[in-house]
Amino acid sequence: MTKRPFQPLRVLVADDHDDSRVLVQTFFSLLGLVIATAADGREALALAEQVRPQIVFLDIWMPGLSGVDVCSRLRTRDWAAHIPIYGMSADLMRLEQSADCFDQTLVKPIDLDKLADLVLERQQRLTRQGMRGLH
Repeated sequence: MTKRPFQPLRVLVADDHDDSRVLVQTFFSLLGLVIATAADGREALALAEQVRPQIVFLDIWMPGLSGVDVCSRLRTRDWAAHIPIYGMSADLMRLEQSADCFDQTLVKPIDLDKLADLVLERQQRLTRQGMRGLH
């Protein structure tokens, strides 16, 4: 049996706050992930169609299309129907109001250990699915 090379996880991060977006982007880069970033919801949707991320992190409150709008639209795509999508916000009320769309909501400032756990869990799940496909 030939070994398959490790494929880094494709991640989409959308946040209209530059500091938050760059922090998460830098952290994921250090983990060796392939990151696409967007500063608003429309850009996030366009990038998602191009990149086909395997995990998505969306700021809930962005100009134009909100993170909830982006999440709802992604859920209608066949390729994105089952990928984990996480909402992020510092506003606890908005997190509670939008929790239904997302797999999970994360409070800002984001806990980097939590982010690492989420991407590791996703990578492990994809690896297990790939292993099953080899038999």
